[in-house]
Amino acid sequence: MLRHQSGFTLIELIAVIVILGILAATAVGKYVDMQKEAQTAVANNLAGTLENAALINYNLWILNTMGVSDVPYETITNCDVTPIVLHNSTLPAGYSIDSVPMIPHYFAWCRLRGPYGIVVVFKSRGTRAGD
Repeated sequence: MLRHQSGFTLIELIAVIVILGILAATAVGKYVDMQKEAQTAVANNLAGTLENAALINYNLWILNTMGVSDVPYETITNCDVTPIVLHNSTLPAGYSIDSVPMIPHYFAWCRLRGPYGIVVVFKSRGTRAGD
């Protein structure tokens, strides 16, 4: 009596495993790319926030020196102290700002460094106490 066996051959199973491996490798590559894009977006957002906060702080300094306002401002003489304008908060883990000296009334291009080697440039204005 002949029996008919059902199932897959070894070659068919190997072909399926190879195809699944190729799909998995492609998906992992896309996932890594999306992580870097997300970190770049975070860095751009953080740099924009720092730039805007520094500009608001600079405007407060100008208003104080003109005697129009007595709202306190922060003294900024270096790029790496720019985060103090965000109410003394610190940068998120993995981020740093290069130390670049600033002259009051002038701006400096500051570099924000983040994960994955991301570097974003933002503008900050210098202020000084007692003007």
